[in-house]
Amino acid sequence: MQMKPLLLIALGFCLVVSFDPGIAQKHQTAIEEFRQLRERANTARKAGDKQARLQAVLELQKLFNDAPDTTEAAAKAYAEVGDGNHALAALAAFADQGQVDDSLLRGEPGVFTAVTKSPRYQSILNRFKENKTAISLGESVFALSDPGLLAEDIDYDPKSQTFLITGVLEKKIVRVARDGTVKDFASSPSHWPMLAIKIDAAHNLVWATEVALQDFTIAPKSDWGRSAVLCFELASGKLVRRMEGAGKTALGDMVLTADGSPIVSDGENGGVYRVSRDRLDRIDDGDFISPQTAAMHPDGKHVFVPDYARGIGLLDPSSKQVIWLGSGS
Repeated sequence: MQMKPLLLIALGFCLVVSFDPGIAQKHQTAIEEFRQLRERANTARKAGDKQARLQAVLELQKLFNDAPDTTEAAAKAYAEVGDGNHALAALAAFADQGQVDDSLLRGEPGVFTAVTKSPRYQSILNRFKENKTAISLGESVFALSDPGLLAEDIDYDPKSQTFLITGVLEKKIVRVARDGTVKDFASSPSHWPMLAIKIDAAHNLVWATEVALQDFTIAPKSDWGRSAVLCFELASGKLVRRMEGAGKTALGDMVLTADGSPIVSDGENGGVYRVSRDRLDRIDDGDFISPQTAAMHPDGKHVFVPDYARGIGLLDPSSKQVIWLGSGS
């Protein structure tokens, strides 16, 4: 799943390394950098300091690896300081990312008023129109008869040729046949929304997560901020074990390694964890802001981790180092 609270915030890189008599202190996490830069941008806006805001936005754009929201934020910040050339270049880059600004298509230029007569601006609008063309290669397999389930994640069981689907509102997992027939598979032992699910058919196991989503009244307020990884028998739906995340976590996405070990992402607090025996080990070093469903690298050692804010990072769990993929990768 995961929460997307950071996506629509005008979002760079500001690495602070401090030394105390030669001893390095713990580096800033990406979430800490983001909060500081966002505060700088907001403070500059309130003070009317457009240049200072531009610098903060550009640092945010770098931190977020040129994510579309930050690219357009940079275009607007350039326009606000009267730098039309850089504003148009950033807006063109935004269009190159396949994005659309409907307000501009509606003829509401806002901060871009000074460049609307430019042929480059008109070309960008034409590309926005092209980007709005719908592309769909999907086809319907079945329809769920119960809209109250609020389906979240899905995986396929090759043995029974059925699908397992998690439900947020009804806090359970259902098994669905290709004809749409639905049967309950298992329920959340904590009565929390169920999010991620992965089937390990080779070991007759199903891995899933339950999350007491912050501010969601469908979970007790006393549980908000808690989540756990669950393991069920594939054949029976019997709960085999439960491992709760330490502190506040929202373990909402999952992938399995080749040996069937879950790697789960905390989309609200930035952590990436691996299940080791009966515990959750953190395998990142604070580089993620909102990590989502990971994918294993073909080498079986590295993990591709998509981040709503920063893009796609290639994580080495052994060193906790991350290499960010460029937009053209």
